[in-house]
Amino acid sequence: MEIIKIDALPGLPDKSPSYVNEQVAGRIKDIQLLPEEVRDVLKECREKILDIGPGEGVSSMALASLNPETNIVGIEMDKKHLTGAWPKCKNYPNLELYWGTLPGTPSNSRVDGDIKIPQLVCDHGEFCSVLFSWLGMSRLDIFEANENWRNLVGDTCVFVIPRFWREGPACIQKDWDIIKEFSKKIGASVPEWTSYTNIPGFSEMKFYTISNTIKARGWILWLSGLFDSLNISFWDTLVDRWKKEPEYQLPEITLELEVVVARKIVK
Repeated sequence: MEIIKIDALPGLPDKSPSYVNEQVAGRIKDIQLLPEEVRDVLKECREKILDIGPGEGVSSMALASLNPETNIVGIEMDKKHLTGAWPKCKNYPNLELYWGTLPGTPSNSRVDGDIKIPQLVCDHGEFCSVLFSWLGMSRLDIFEANENWRNLVGDTCVFVIPRFWREGPACIQKDWDIIKEFSKKIGASVPEWTSYTNIPGFSEMKFYTISNTIKARGWILWLSGLFDSLNISFWDTLVDRWKKEPEYQLPEITLELEVVVARKIVK
């Protein structure tokens, strides 16, 4: 089952939610403020940038606006989120949005109950020059998945992630103690990992400090692997935020973000 283009999905809304415009404008500014070396990776790509996990198409539309001569392909696992990009995404002639996922990534499972997510199929090797993701892939997807998604990338990956994903929990020890207590409370097994020094399949990994942060909401904890031992879907963590007594949120913890750039060929 191959990925499905957004305009082929049923039940598309007549317009995007009002907050999408604001989020796209914010993400454009975020990308413009990335370190110069990272911006150059995106600007110099004249072929195809594959954006994984754009939610309501936010990062994909931002990339399409900033790179009008580049083919931007956005792939979102959560169909409910993706439909929020319609019909605003039609304003970008260089943008294609799809419901689906990369092959062989751990976050494929339990995104939205038992719904089977279509996977990208590419029989000709490389699919894109640059793979981009702004908090759209899980820690395991990036650093530990050992399937063939890396064969789809011709040159470079640009990942915006929580810094502790790469450095390990030791870099947020005080907050990690809170996270462990929280995990114990909900009956989750706490994953442990040391720092990552490379991404399998890539020759070089560099990282860049940025000023962006994110609250430790349920969805980012889910992507961190905190709920892997429980039957909790990604969608469960989203709707939980609006409950009178949320179960999966840690709003008092702020996580620092960073940019990881992985290259197949060292330049």
